[in-house]
Amino acid sequence: MNGTSIYNKVKLIILCLFLIPIAFSPEYSSTAQSETYQFIPITQTKEGVWSNGNSFSPSISSDGRFIAFVSEASDLINGDTNNVSDVFVYDTLAHILRRISINESGEQANAPSLEAIISPNGRFVLFESLANNLVPQDKDGTSDFFLFDQVTQKLSLIYLGTYNKKPNSRIERVSMSKDGRYLLFTTTASNIVLGDNNNAVDCFLYDTFSKTATRFPLPDIGSEEDQILDARLSLDGNIAFLLTINNQDNIQKIHLFQYQRVLRKIDLVKEKILPENTNHLTGNIEISRTGKIVSVLINEKNIVDNQSTTLDYFVFTPENNNSISILGDSPIIENQINGNGNLAIAIEHISDEENALVVTDLNDYTKTMVDTNISAIQPSSSVDGNMIVFSSMRQGKSQLIVAQKPNAQTEKFIIQGLVLNQNVSPLGLVSIKDSYGNQTRTDPDGYFYLNGYSNGSLTLEISKEGYKLLPSTMQLNISHDVTGLMIQATPDSVLEEARLDIGMPYGYDRGCNSPFKGCGGLFHGFNSGYCTDLILDAFTWGADFNIELALEHDAELHPDHFYRWRNARNANDMWRFFAYTDQLLSNNEGYLPGDIVFFDWSGDGEIDHVSLISEVTSSLRPKTLLDATGITKSNPSGLTAELPWESFHQKTTRGHARWNGLYIPNDPAPKNNATTLQSALSSQNASLILLDSEERQITDQEDTADNIQSHSLVWESSINIIDPLKIDPYFSIQVINTDQNKSFTPYILTIQIIHNGFYVDRLEYRGEIKPKGKLTFPIFLHENEEGTLSLIPMHLNQIRKNAKK
Repeated sequence: MNGTSIYNKVKLIILCLFLIPIAFSPEYSSTAQSETYQFIPITQTKEGVWSNGNSFSPSISSDGRFIAFVSEASDLINGDTNNVSDVFVYDTLAHILRRISINESGEQANAPSLEAIISPNGRFVLFESLANNLVPQDKDGTSDFFLFDQVTQKLSLIYLGTYNKKPNSRIERVSMSKDGRYLLFTTTASNIVLGDNNNAVDCFLYDTFSKTATRFPLPDIGSEEDQILDARLSLDGNIAFLLTINNQDNIQKIHLFQYQRVLRKIDLVKEKILPENTNHLTGNIEISRTGKIVSVLINEKNIVDNQSTTLDYFVFTPENNNSISILGDSPIIENQINGNGNLAIAIEHISDEENALVVTDLNDYTKTMVDTNISAIQPSSSVDGNMIVFSSMRQGKSQLIVAQKPNAQTEKFIIQGLVLNQNVSPLGLVSIKDSYGNQTRTDPDGYFYLNGYSNGSLTLEISKEGYKLLPSTMQLNISHDVTGLMIQATPDSVLEEARLDIGMPYGYDRGCNSPFKGCGGLFHGFNSGYCTDLILDAFTWGADFNIELALEHDAELHPDHFYRWRNARNANDMWRFFAYTDQLLSNNEGYLPGDIVFFDWSGDGEIDHVSLISEVTSSLRPKTLLDATGITKSNPSGLTAELPWESFHQKTTRGHARWNGLYIPNDPAPKNNATTLQSALSSQNASLILLDSEERQITDQEDTADNIQSHSLVWESSINIIDPLKIDPYFSIQVINTDQNKSFTPYILTIQIIHNGFYVDRLEYRGEIKPKGKLTFPIFLHENEEGTLSLIPMHLNQIRKNAKK
């Protein structure tokens, strides 16, 4: 679907749907009086006049403080002259309206924006736009999703596809967790995850922290795959529900699935057989904030006259498998459930020309007609249901109005702050808990954000395993928004745990039998005496951060990341993990206690030693380090010790790592079935080039771009081909000396096949390249009967000969 058709479709919904007559017009059933709500106009000008354009896609934060929406109006703010629909955020407390679909320079969008949703905590706004001038990297003019952060005031492009690629098909049914970390959506795109070749609508969960997506493992209940009608994510991001339709033996069944994020488990929780001869079904599900209550709407649409008939509308509680119908006498166009799960909110077609906003109390099932003359646009409710934003026709345009209960909380203050270390680097996943039991964690940029507070006193507790937080508690008096809170983090337990290993002998067969259990005496945890074991021990016990598990997680998520052993007990693989996850700093950047420092003592381009910085100077240069060296000139005892930083450390260091705190070990990575050809070059002054059988540089070919990934990690570069046989079974890898000083350059070249996340074959070459030299390594990929690839070294003339055939 191109951008023009999307835009026209949105306008058609706004202008026409509410006018479509339904075949019958029943008398409305028992309903309470609408005086229980008061109305607040949102899309009026400063002069109190309704805006001159249609407004749609309303989305309200959980506390009712912020409302995001899209509008074609040009008179809501000054300077709106682009003649396209824009995204706005309205602050119901400060009564401030701002446009956010503009770029960093304040330039207006050059194409329409189509949909907007706000994160339940009110911090993030996700919207779709056809504009290509909102961020510098967007130049193609296709529909994209953008994320606006109300804390940092930054707008960013959300790629969603694998390896920072845009999805190759339309994204639909988007919902967001409360903190904005997780996005749920459906799409037919085939490049969201590797190996998606089913040409069907799939449901995905995208983590904005790790920038990775997981495809839901939808069971095949019938003879054909279930087709997804709708999907929704709970506010905490832990539970999702999918509504699907399945046709088996001409019997149509509606399936409701429950997906658990942490376990990556999906279960069928409800099945419903539909009446015979039902066609063109649409479905809509809404869930409470914890996912314990689900409302389901199933409609049949007559595509000839675009009329809808409601087949079922019910509320379901998965815990006790209880289902209660709340279907009335009128067709239902849209439905929602508030976050507390006690109100069902629907738009009902009560007459030939009139829709009504109706609220059903799920405790006693009484109904309240909030307002009539409603547009057929999804309403949006605060968690408590005291505020509902909806669209209503006023003076020929679709306008936004808030229905608010008189007893609704009017103070809805926010608390936001930042956690930084001594070198002003952010720390992620720091827990911030208030005295009411509400909790959040810092994001990758170190920010935290809490919402929904009224006047009064409040205590915040700040904590993270392995770190000392100053302050660790904060007493606040809330009478307005509290912003700019600063918290300093310093490593604490990591160094304490490492010092417990001082005196540990270095060796390959010494130490505790288990890396997870101490063995008494001086040595409390590491498996042998490798230098890496000191680091693993310090972070496992001092910060509850298992680097090996984190490395496994990264390797499973990214088969294009090159690991020689896939083992954090190898210093080079540990270095690769921190480099791939953007946690590596150069030697020129300041050091802090607790930083992991890497060395290339032999000068061959390979990391062969690692230590832990224990003390730094006032200028943030290393002073002492905790080190398991074995017997060396500086450490003749060979025991783990706290040693001074010396000149040879400075000469051989290849950077230091600082953990950003973002790994969550109980969230397993999805299994990856891709086959990848990896070539990796470790060298300070050499470059890597990959050629096909016709000696064309593969990275220059547009038709193979989706299969190629390249990485540069300071002294190591890699080129990876996903499903290499789709390109060529014959390849040549070239290593070229780029040293400007015209000296010999040492190198290590590794070529390996990765399948299901693990290597199945490997070739390795090492040596030196002469000045201006070039080495070529031809290979052939052989596929056996089981489909497993192996590497066969060849001569270049063999490849040329085969290419001519």
